[in-house]
Amino acid sequence: MGNLNQSNERKQIFIYFLFLFLFLFGVWFAFHLAKNIFEFSESTLTSYNPEEFSIWKNFLTKIHHPIPQLFLQILVVLSFARIFVILFRKLHQPTVVGEVLAGILLGPSCVGLFFPEVFHIIFPKESLTGLQIVSQFGLIIFMFVIGMELDVGIFKEKIRTAIFISHGSIVVSFLGGLFLAIYLYPKFANPEIRFIDFGLFIGISMSIAAFPVLARIIQEKGISKSDFGFTIITCAAVDDVSAWVLLAVIISIIQSNGIISIFLHLLFTLIYILFTVYILQPFLTRVSKIYITQEVIGRGVLSLVVIILISSALTTEMIGIHALFGAFLAGVIMPNTGELRRVLTEKLEDFSAVLLLPLFFAYTGLRTEIISLDSWYSWKVCGIVICSAILGKFGGSFISARLVGMSLKESTTLGILMNTRGLMELVVLNIGYDLGILNKEIFAIMVIMALVTTLITGPLTKLLHKSESKLIIESDSLPQIIPNKVLIPFGPPKAGETLFKVALSIFGTEGKYSTLHLTPIPDSLVLDTLETIQKTNFEGILKISKEKNIPVQTICKMTDSVTQDIIDITKQDRYGFVLMGAAKSIFGENVISGKVENILSEVNCKVGIFLDRGFEELHSLLIYYKYPVEGDCLFQLGGLIQKSGTKEINLVYEKGNEPSEDSLRRYFSKSIRTTATSKQSKKLLSKYSLVLVGYNHWLEISSNSTEEKFLFDKNEWEQESSSSILIVRAEI
Repeated sequence: MGNLNQSNERKQIFIYFLFLFLFLFGVWFAFHLAKNIFEFSESTLTSYNPEEFSIWKNFLTKIHHPIPQLFLQILVVLSFARIFVILFRKLHQPTVVGEVLAGILLGPSCVGLFFPEVFHIIFPKESLTGLQIVSQFGLIIFMFVIGMELDVGIFKEKIRTAIFISHGSIVVSFLGGLFLAIYLYPKFANPEIRFIDFGLFIGISMSIAAFPVLARIIQEKGISKSDFGFTIITCAAVDDVSAWVLLAVIISIIQSNGIISIFLHLLFTLIYILFTVYILQPFLTRVSKIYITQEVIGRGVLSLVVIILISSALTTEMIGIHALFGAFLAGVIMPNTGELRRVLTEKLEDFSAVLLLPLFFAYTGLRTEIISLDSWYSWKVCGIVICSAILGKFGGSFISARLVGMSLKESTTLGILMNTRGLMELVVLNIGYDLGILNKEIFAIMVIMALVTTLITGPLTKLLHKSESKLIIESDSLPQIIPNKVLIPFGPPKAGETLFKVALSIFGTEGKYSTLHLTPIPDSLVLDTLETIQKTNFEGILKISKEKNIPVQTICKMTDSVTQDIIDITKQDRYGFVLMGAAKSIFGENVISGKVENILSEVNCKVGIFLDRGFEELHSLLIYYKYPVEGDCLFQLGGLIQKSGTKEINLVYEKGNEPSEDSLRRYFSKSIRTTATSKQSKKLLSKYSLVLVGYNHWLEISSNSTEEKFLFDKNEWEQESSSSILIVRAEI
């Protein structure tokens, strides 16, 4: 059979090259025939002039075409944005700050200043219109998603408190901005701009709070489901909606030419809002009930949603209150029936956040000319603006929170969190810049203010609650580990089920089990995300727990630092054994690398790294023994496994290095089989459901520099073994 396959392969290769030869011959013959008929010269095909041919010249010619230019800009922007996102996540800062800074560095303030030729190749002035259009389209999608994620119905419980606090913060910060505008107007406003327009826009710019960024911080702190956390999120949501409505009113005033014009703008806006709420929303709800099932959301429904989104954005743009308000309103009225909102969010949010929003940040950065702040006076004004923004928003939120009965600490925390501005502020500033109200100097100052207020939110909140975390760490300095307390961190649900089965097979009814699933914090807020994740990932584990009648604790947390959280939880809760899956590095085949290696270096309890080969039940155990210290740890686990009911246990050791009978009797209540290594020992790999091996022993097996392998090398192990493997690191 093998020879027949090889013969067929050789035949296919021969036929392929025959076809290739016939193709080339046919092309040559066609041109030769055409030459004789039409008498054209071949010199244009064969001539070569080095002066006319230049790769760099050809690149510059091609790159100035609109499509290649846009592709190059997208490539550069996404690459820089991703680098800064990774950096700012490690610094526990909102990713929006990293993306905006990436855009600023790409703009005239950095690349344009130090590398002008590169800047003009990538971002020539005439190409920015295309980038602006794409970024605005991204913003429209983003605002639609934000509207969908803002489920007004769930805020009813805290709505009165939220309205009081958020409107209090808006009133104080808006008035602060309005009085600040009196100081800024003579030096920082264009001569043709009315003070009323300039003052209103500075006021609204000071009033914005970034709902998505604030919600992300709340989720990171793990208090989104607490009464206080829910109050903060509700306040931020009300603040967001109120600010957008106020912005729409302000834009109407700015673009109107008198009282009648203002009245008509507001009237048309009100009519459209009533139309969407009382006519369009019921229609969409009816469509969703008829055409949407739990399994299928048809393309026809999705097409209808896109049409409504674009129509709404177009309508509000034509009314004169900006397309973003229409997109936001379209998101708010999307029905909650079926899976429509979830599916739309999944389909649109990632596309918008990964591709389109970074282009908006880059475009904002390209507009932000920090070099325009070329005097000490400009930087002094920048400082005044930042202080006014912080004091206004913090003061309004703090005073309002105290008036509704919140404690001093809660009021301070809320004031700090409401000060974050993020993306929403940048959207408002870009609208002001497009309307000509903000010139490049005041625009740069306001962008810096938005970045600073967003940057300081996380550190100030952490500083305020530092004493609480310190108490947790100090309490951890008592007994360090509880031997039978097992932590099982996992990723995919199936891996969690398997690891839980392995842990039950080892510790049985005597174990105290905690399963841990950590998920990255989303860049936007879906209030039921954590509950949904918890239900999805722990369903199988809870089913096994119920079947075995063994309790298990489930821990689900959102985090930006998976590895560090596993380390912290292990130390703080004094776990005696951590059982986790193996993890290969991107650039190597070592299964003990990346987060696994970091966890091993930080925790001092026993750690098990599990290599799954289709584990279902532990009916037989194979222990590889080499080092005495690791041997005691392996024997201890083997004894627990024997106690849990596994009868077939075999210990394999190197000739001349057998363990003492006393050490075996200390851990095993019944005698076990012992085998000295031999060539026939490889057959054992397919016989046992689980293999125990020490951590240092595994490193020796994995090392290419070791001349003598114990039994066989890692590649043979991985290729020939049908047994699951548990690599165990003893306590340190």
